[in-house]
Amino acid sequence: MNQTVVRPRIPLAVLTIWIFLQLPRFIAWPLIHSVVTGSDPAAWLFPALIDIVVAVSGLPLAALAWTRPRLGTWVYALVWLTLSIFDHASAMTAFYIAGVPSVFRRFGEGGLTVPAMQSLLDIGVFSMLYAKRVRAYFLQTLG
Repeated sequence: MNQTVVRPRIPLAVLTIWIFLQLPRFIAWPLIHSVVTGSDPAAWLFPALIDIVVAVSGLPLAALAWTRPRLGTWVYALVWLTLSIFDHASAMTAFYIAGVPSVFRRFGEGGLTVPAMQSLLDIGVFSMLYAKRVRAYFLQTLG
C-alpha cells in the first residue's frame, strides 16, 4: 500500500525564508575587495568567499525544496546548512584573529553575537528538516 506524504508547508516556508534571509551575505563582495586591496586582514578572505557560496547556492535550494522533493534535495539542504554553520565558525575565528573588518564597522560591532545566533538558527532549521515528517516528504521517492 502506497501512502501519500503531505507536503510540510511550514518547514518548507521556514527554510525558504531562512534562505532569503541569507542574501545579505552578498555584503562579502566589498569585504573580498577590501582584503584583496590590503584594507582588511587576509583572515577575512575565506569567510567572505564562503558567504558568497552560501548566498548563491541557497537560491536553487529554495526552488528545489518546493518542486523536487527528493533525497538529493534533502541532502543539499542539510549540506547547505552545515556549510552555513561552518562559515559562521570561520567568521568567529577571523574575528578572534583579526578583529572586525572595516567593511562591517559601519553596521556596528556585533562581534561574535551575530554569527553565533545565525548558527543556532541554522541548527534549528537543520533539526526541523531532520524531523520524521519532513524526511518522509523528501524521501518518498525512495519507497
